[in-house]
Amino acid sequence: MSGESPYLDHGHSPAAWTGVGICMVGSLLIAFGVYFGNELLDIIGAVLVVGGGVVGWLMGKANRRSAAAHGSMDSERKPA
Repeated sequence: MSGESPYLDHGHSPAAWTGVGICMVGSLLIAFGVYFGNELLDIIGAVLVVGGGVVGWLMGKANRRSAAAHGSMDSERKPA
């Protein structure tokens, strides 16, 4: 393995963290809804899971990605 990766930031960005955080809260609500037999929690959790993906994508499109995603880290990379 050469150590080179086509993905420079590996999702370490405010957009990725926000999207994943929302999805995790939605998943927790779905779990509580299943455990307690509450369909409303299941529906709210499912909406949050889908919404988390949309929020992460929109934030990424709004340039809320890390500096590495924009290529500014290329000058700091060591030659192989």
